[in-house]
Amino acid sequence: MPIEDSSRSYTNGGAREVGVVVSSSRYLLELEGLPSLRLNALLTDRAGRRALVIGFSEDRVRGVLFDRTTVEAGSEFFPSDSPVSLPRASALMGRIVSPLGDMLDEKGVVGGERMELVFDPVAIGINGRAEITEQCVTGIALIDLLLPLGQGQRQLVIGPTRSGKGSLLRDLIANQRGSAVACVYAAIGKPAAQIRRLRTFLDESGAAAYTTIVAAPADEPTPLVALVPAAALALAGALSRDGRDVVLILDDLATHAKYLREMALLAGSIPGRESYPGDIFYQHAHLIELAGRFSGERGTVTLLPVLESDEEGLTTLIPTNAMAATDGHLYFSPSLYAQGSYPSIEISRSVTRVGKQTQRRAQKELADRLLALLADFEEREAFSRFGAELAGETRQAISQALVSLTLLGQRPGERRDPTATVLVLALVFTPFFASRGQVFAEKWREKLFEAASASPALKTAREVVVSDRPLEALLAELERVKHVFENVCR
Repeated sequence: MPIEDSSRSYTNGGAREVGVVVSSSRYLLELEGLPSLRLNALLTDRAGRRALVIGFSEDRVRGVLFDRTTVEAGSEFFPSDSPVSLPRASALMGRIVSPLGDMLDEKGVVGGERMELVFDPVAIGINGRAEITEQCVTGIALIDLLLPLGQGQRQLVIGPTRSGKGSLLRDLIANQRGSAVACVYAAIGKPAAQIRRLRTFLDESGAAAYTTIVAAPADEPTPLVALVPAAALALAGALSRDGRDVVLILDDLATHAKYLREMALLAGSIPGRESYPGDIFYQHAHLIELAGRFSGERGTVTLLPVLESDEEGLTTLIPTNAMAATDGHLYFSPSLYAQGSYPSIEISRSVTRVGKQTQRRAQKELADRLLALLADFEEREAFSRFGAELAGETRQAISQALVSLTLLGQRPGERRDPTATVLVLALVFTPFFASRGQVFAEKWREKLFEAASASPALKTAREVVVSDRPLEALLAELERVKHVFENVCR
């Protein structure tokens, strides 16, 4: 129920309604009174403490407290005349804000117009949505070419702890520099030190100018942490209504689910699978559905929900729920991360369901060809370890796969231009790499990308990439200008 339905004047014959706390358990309150109250109404007491109505029994109201305090039986709460509100989304760039609109940094209060926070918004229906046709450029070569994201796509980022998710997401935000994209980062129950490190990174990389952090640190009350995704989506939605394209990161849904489980069990709800609330899928899917590409003059909300998982725990409740509610997922491998690979995305366990439709013809055909090559690579490489003599075609395929993986890699903090990525990876299927292997690719990778991005002689090749011409036309053009790459590799 929207907040505006609960911010009405609650009076009975001219007297203001009052709720009396009859019992409390940590942040959970049971109150009597308040006969006209509605779900998701905000309550306050004379000390300014805030509580949210989450349910009703036959004669009682159940609420959760947002403040780090205890409430004694007999305390009185009243319906708030002022709903929860957030500063204007455009005024929060470079700031850290709580789900209740309180500023968590040292830069002072944000004044001016505020927007009301709706706790349970209704997602825009299918008639208000448009086809995803534009690519969300991440600056990560492997993603932009093989696992592309569309503007408005909901793409799950999943993997165990220490698998490289965090560094890639930070780079993704930094790589939006120079574009019109706004970023919102939801830090759900993270340590305060981690949030400070993120802010330092944003300041140093120049990304703070277009990024807002919505945060409730781990030491905050559970109900406040559970509210972070809704507040972040509200800000992203407001920016999209202003015509901005937004990248929203929810970090992370597994932590959010644990907070929801704690609240449900404390309230005495009947536990469902793995003791999570029975409506946990609804709660997460309801949030995820708020992102998308919308019709009219609105911008897009590209959603990247993060999920910390056990290495073999992808079939448990929360990961399977999140996979079912999103448009694909990127799986991060701790073994690849330990080997120093960046990005540490396991291609064979990742999928994008709508991103492919945003690619141009040559880019899409190249991606399909590379995916087929890499899919056969592991089997061929394992066979070669037995010492068997390999056919020339097999040796060439293994060499092409190793070169491709080398060219798809990059250093943390490095941005790849998608057009240059297509040109350099297409070289793998030309005579240029016929007698050159992985060592050569590792040595000259940066020079190849520099030439692909800036060389005037490659202007026609870059035009082929952004047109609808086939891959064969691009390969023919690269063969014609191969001297450009040969000259930079001397």
